[in-house]
Amino acid sequence: MEFFQEKAVLTAIAIEIRSLSFYRSMSSKVNDIHTRSFFELLAVEEAHHLDLFCKQYSGTDGKLVDILVKNNMYSYPYYCSMLNSVGCHTSESDALQIAFKDEQACIDCYTEFMEEIQEPTIRDIFESILKEARKHCELISDEYLRLMGSVEQLDYDFSCVNNLRT
Repeated sequence: MEFFQEKAVLTAIAIEIRSLSFYRSMSSKVNDIHTRSFFELLAVEEAHHLDLFCKQYSGTDGKLVDILVKNNMYSYPYYCSMLNSVGCHTSESDALQIAFKDEQACIDCYTEFMEEIQEPTIRDIFESILKEARKHCELISDEYLRLMGSVEQLDYDFSCVNNLRT
């Protein structure tokens, strides 16, 4: 595997672990049963993404991948502080806004990777997960609107979801 592709896959593993950890955490903290189920579904999908990337990783940092997956909490300092700040008093709408930002960051990162990745199998995985991340943004927006009861009550701009729909 080419060096850039190897690092892209390793970075994707870290991103997917981060998202999986967030969704699992939120599913145990939110009160709304529908939102809880929604976060549980997103966690399952992130676990699937993580599995796809782990199967592709063949780099020399194999032990690092094992540690990342085993600890299930690898992430950047920003994310750690963000996850720690999300407590039992975080509203469902705040959690959904964070989820939307996280999915958007994933889309931005994976889009950049796609510009450089040539290997068809890895490129296909990134492309597939990008489609799912865009769908996640749409679903998060829909769940946010459901919670808020109407479009007029929005306090966060989810308008970029319209640009992501395929």
